[in-house]
Amino acid sequence: MELTVGQRLKINRVEDGNRMLKRRLLDFGLIEGAVITIQQILPFGGPLILEYEGTTIGMRQSDIKILHMESI
Repeated sequence: MELTVGQRLKINRVEDGNRMLKRRLLDFGLIEGAVITIQQILPFGGPLILEYEGTTIGMRQSDIKILHMESI
């Protein structure tokens, strides 16, 4: 999925696999049904800046791939 600044996404599923990463995402509240907004995409494959319920979260582009999302 191509991500763009200002895009709102609903998380449908969080993949199993890396338990530490999944736990960190759950600690932020990034669970099934959560709606996030892409605030910034840093260049050269840098991190994404997300907003979820007033909280700003920086996340590596490789880590966001475990989230199965749909645009809303």
